[in-house]
Amino acid sequence: MKRLLPTLLLGIGLIGIAAPVHAATAVAGKVVYTKLGCDYYVVSDTSGYDLLEWYGGRIPVDGDVLVGDIHSYGFKDLYAIPTLGNVQSSRAWIEDYFLTADSVAQKFIDKCDPTPITSYVPTYSSYTSPISYGTQSYTASTPTLSYPTYPSYSTSVLSNNNYYVNSVGNTVHSPAYSVSIPSSASARCGDGTYSFSQSRSGTCSHHGGVSTWY
Repeated sequence: MKRLLPTLLLGIGLIGIAAPVHAATAVAGKVVYTKLGCDYYVVSDTSGYDLLEWYGGRIPVDGDVLVGDIHSYGFKDLYAIPTLGNVQSSRAWIEDYFLTADSVAQKFIDKCDPTPITSYVPTYSSYTSPISYGTQSYTASTPTLSYPTYPSYSTSVLSNNNYYVNSVGNTVHSPAYSVSIPSSASARCGDGTYSFSQSRSGTCSHHGGVSTWY
């Protein structure tokens, strides 16, 4: 990634955005965790994890690549390179950097939510994959619904709460980014997400193939 910085900075200059940092201080990192309603977000780079607070410009999205002086404290003007679209500017406060997975998770919890991230349980409204909820019956005018039991993923930070039903009918967490290796992960994909697939066939097929099996 460091070898790509001069190319990225040159490309940004060519499209007419004033460079807020010097190439010598520029670091590239990927946004790996954001939370709705919280301005803090987690960035991963070759030196560890960084905790930033958004202050303007492009709102960080999981998967964005940020280029700038993120290894020093204070306000910074950064380049945000989304997965799709053009380079945009973003302003952030560098809260801390050179962090481990555990320390960045704890700092994120302290800033955004006193509830531990590892205790989050997805709500039914968060499931986007089609799931059969069993037989619906009625007693008098009050409906009684039978819901499936969803697996518990006691892991570190996951970037989404999406699930799908596999070929044998089991409900499985969709691939997601995490600041550390989730305890239930079966593989790490080429794009950096972790897969929870229960079968090796098709694992990471839409995420750059399998990088590491667990």
